[in-house]
Amino acid sequence: MKILFLASNPPTFFHSYSHNLVLYFLIKEAAKFHKVYLATTTNEAIKKSNYFEYLGDYSNKLMKKKKIFNFEYEFIDNENILNNLKISEMDKIILFWDTWFDLLNFGNYSKNVITYLAKPRFSNDLSKTLREFSNNLIGTLFDPKKVLNLFNLFILKNLHYRRLKKFKKNLNICKVDTEKTLNNKVNCQYCSNTWPDFFNQSIIKKRKKINKKKINILANMGHLQSTGNKIGLTYLKVNILPNLLKYKNICVNICGSGKVEKDLFKFHFLKFKGFVKNINLELLKNQIFLLCNNTGYHYGGYTRVIFMMSSGGVLIADKRLKKSMPELVHMNNCLLSSNKTQMLDNIDVAIDNFKLRQFIGINARNTYEENWSPEKVWQKII
Repeated sequence: MKILFLASNPPTFFHSYSHNLVLYFLIKEAAKFHKVYLATTTNEAIKKSNYFEYLGDYSNKLMKKKKIFNFEYEFIDNENILNNLKISEMDKIILFWDTWFDLLNFGNYSKNVITYLAKPRFSNDLSKTLREFSNNLIGTLFDPKKVLNLFNLFILKNLHYRRLKKFKKNLNICKVDTEKTLNNKVNCQYCSNTWPDFFNQSIIKKRKKINKKKINILANMGHLQSTGNKIGLTYLKVNILPNLLKYKNICVNICGSGKVEKDLFKFHFLKFKGFVKNINLELLKNQIFLLCNNTGYHYGGYTRVIFMMSSGGVLIADKRLKKSMPELVHMNNCLLSSNKTQMLDNIDVAIDNFKLRQFIGINARNTYEENWSPEKVWQKII
């Protein structure tokens, strides 16, 4: 079978953007039994690979529509693009994550298209704008730019779902976005995110030794100024860190590039590591993973959650994360909370209870193997 992946970013087998890494390992799975092709909308160089044939970069064919408002982009020279992509020869066409290729007019070949998407492009902006309106309705209504922006976002939303209706099968890595798609009268199924296995089952034995050492809590991974991390770090600073001063033998680690807020330096147990080259080793050093990103309006099917749980550690997060990732089960493969008090209680019990950490770590690893490996996810996609 011939399979064409259409993506925004290049595939890479080393730690980089999660988009690149997930794409690479799904292509690798597909190439075990099929002939794989790839096209992108990126200016980055694509390294030659045994797993796929590269059909080129089409970012120079992507233009803004000439309208009063920039409602949407479009591909110019649609028919030639389809010919260059060998669309007529493809058995399956995979639109990957936040690809721009959903803007192509596939015509009769739409029946061969499978979307495996992350958040729609308009999603974060729409959530943020609606939150601004709900917090200050009168003030926002008198701001013409914000009103027009909201109008524009709703148009983008409607255009997005109209396009999805044409495709054979729609999948989404986030249960929340799956339900939103269904509510817009578009067929869609939840298909979890994935992450390569950098640890394997032997990690459970290694964890037994690590669990007895000084408690390390990983509280951030990724750029400090990204949308989710900014929300998470603010929540961490205000609600969590002041209540951890009672502990003498813990270290809370912040990994990721970007500017650190000065207020955070007052916590003596906080360690800023910046960009970490060997992130696999860093995960092994931490017994607890604290995720506060989804305490605000942000949500998603996080690759970092899958990565952390594949290492057999203990994830502590807000229970809203389960709405995006239904595989999560409180007191089984993670610890979930409804508010600040419960999150602090979960941190306390995870720090003090070695057997619980071990129990949750084993179940977290099992959850990865049963649901989130590239092999399992590719089977669901295809």
